[in-house]
Amino acid sequence: DRASGCDEAVAQAQTRARELEVALAATGADLQRARGDVRELESVSSRTRQALCDAQSRVDELEGALARRDMDMQAALSRASQLEQALSQAQTRAAEVEARSSQLERVATDARAHNTELLSEIARRESEESATRGRVSDLEQALSLAQARSTELSDEIARRESEE
Repeated sequence: DRASGCDEAVAQAQTRARELEVALAATGADLQRARGDVRELESVSSRTRQALCDAQSRVDELEGALARRDMDMQAALSRASQLEQALSQAQTRAAEVEARSSQLERVATDARAHNTELLSEIARRESEESATRGRVSDLEQALSLAQARSTELSDEIARRESEE
């Protein structure tokens, strides 16, 4: 019985040993798969680290570009403020020039009206002068006739005196 019990224990031990061998083989395969997974994870981790480094470099570039854009924006805002100030000054100056232009237009209108009055006065005086010249010419002609008549009368008087 004892030998039969030993045989059975040996058989059980052998079965258990085979089960353990199978389990060990499965564990070895699992271990190999796990090592492959670890290598794959290490590779993914390395690529992830590289991607993170690349992303950080890109973030640094973008932050630099953003800082430059902020400076450009500040410069543009400053320039816009200067241009608004210049525009305001130009508008003020334009209003002053427009007021001065309006004043000069009124002065020019007054001057034109005065010139028209002066031209009318000049025309009136020229007309009077022309009439006076005409009258002087008439008087000179009358004087000339009177002198001729006077000469005739003097001649007539001289002739009569000589006849007497």
